[in-house]
Order: sequence, then structure tokens, then C-alpha cells
Amino acid sequence: APGKGSTFQLTIPIAQQGQDAKPSAFSDKRTRAHSRELWPRLDGVRLLLAEDNLDNQELIKRILVEQGAQVELANNGQEALDKALSGSFHTILMDIQMPKMDGYEVTERLRKSDVKTPIIALTAHAMSDEREKCLRKGCNEFLVKPLDFARLIQIVFEQIKAVKR
Repeated sequence: APGKGSTFQLTIPIAQQGQDAKPSAFSDKRTRAHSRELWPRLDGVRLLLAEDNLDNQELIKRILVEQGAQVELANNGQEALDKALSGSFHTILMDIQMPKMDGYEVTERLRKSDVKTPIIALTAHAMSDEREKCLRKGCNEFLVKPLDFARLIQIVFEQIKAVKR
């Protein structure tokens, strides 16, 4: 009803210019984690991005290319399967919900074809059972959309390092 409800007031102390202004440990850590200059480089890394949403394709590809990766796109599950079987990729980024064939089926078929390339599931479904299902189907890692790009770059880097061992 109009005129009823709650009112909240938040006061945030901010240091004035000239005072000793030191950022909190949280903000400093967050700034470092999201500073692209500090992300691992992906120079020479070949990635397959299986993603049917054109906006997501553009954004994800741009971030990966800025880090030095070469990115090939697949617009649906069948295209992802064909490209993964015929190409040589360091990592596959697999959208789970795609037309023609979903990411689960693509991943299962790749694993049955003895493809060992790391597969990182990308999904809007954040439930813990979704993560377990992706891993059970053969994915190596799992990321929830909207993507944390610092985390994406780190996971790609870690998967490539693990394969080289």
C-alpha cells in the first residue's frame, strides 16, 4: 500500500582526498582477480566454442582472443561434434543447451570416440545436480552463465596445464 513499507539507509565511509585511503582487502583482491593484465595468457591455444547464442559467441570469443587464444565457433551440437572430431583443439567450451544436439550428447559421443580433449560445460543452470550431470557425462569442468571471465580463463589455463603433464 502507498506510504507503507520499509525505509533503509546505508552509510559508506569514504576517505577524503589527502587522507590515508587504503582499499579493503576484499576490493583489492577483487580488483586484482578481475584485472585482465593479470589473467594467464592463452597464446597459441586452440579452442572450440560450441555456443548457439550469437551475442554469447561474440563476447566469449572476444575475451579469449584478447588473451591470445585462437577460437573456432560451432553454432549447434552437431557442428560441435563434427568440428571436435575433425579438429585439433586444446580445450572445448561446450554450451549444454544447443539445437540439433545438446552438450550432454555431444560430450558423450566425443568420449565414446576416445576424444580426450578437456571439455568445459557452460550452462545457465546453476543447480549442483547439473554440475554432477555434466561431470558424469564426461565434462572436465563446469561454469555457470553469466560467465566469470577471470574464472573461465583460469580454468582453460589449468585444463591445458593438466593435459601437458
